[in-house]
Amino acid sequence: MGKRFKDWKNGRLCNCFSGHSKKGQTYMVELVFVVLLASILAFILISFFSFLVKEDIKGNKPYITVWGASDVLLHSTGFSPDWEETGNLSAIGIAYERNVLADPKLVFLSSVSAEEISRLMHLEIYNVSIELLHEGMVYYQFGSVGNSTQIQQVERTCVSSNGTPFLLRIRVGGNE
Repeated sequence: MGKRFKDWKNGRLCNCFSGHSKKGQTYMVELVFVVLLASILAFILISFFSFLVKEDIKGNKPYITVWGASDVLLHSTGFSPDWEETGNLSAIGIAYERNVLADPKLVFLSSVSAEEISRLMHLEIYNVSIELLHEGMVYYQFGSVGNSTQIQQVERTCVSSNGTPFLLRIRVGGNE
């Protein structure tokens, strides 16, 4: 407890901190209540934000998937690297080198069915369409999005082996 001092007005001893002690307890209870309330609010906000981020990722999954597929197409030769000659194709890649198209691979790819293209790109749950455009005109078109109503699309630039600029457009739609 606090020190005892003589109350100069009344001439008696008093506990000078007794009033302060009750105020301190009240402040401490209020502080604990505010910290607890702030913690609950922070937990709710973080949970809500986490939910929104997860929903956004789920909603963007087709877009993220098609972006990755465009990387594989434009940055690799596929597997096996000489698949256009051997016909032994297990993963599509249409480049000689990064962003430079291999014309023989494009010619061979035109004979592959839409379902096979989806399978070779490991996108079996989607309908896949690949287009190569030059100055707005379609030069090559592989696969199809069919009757899909929800379509995600990615467009990337690339060049042919002779330096002609192309726009690669990949579309994926639900396999409805």
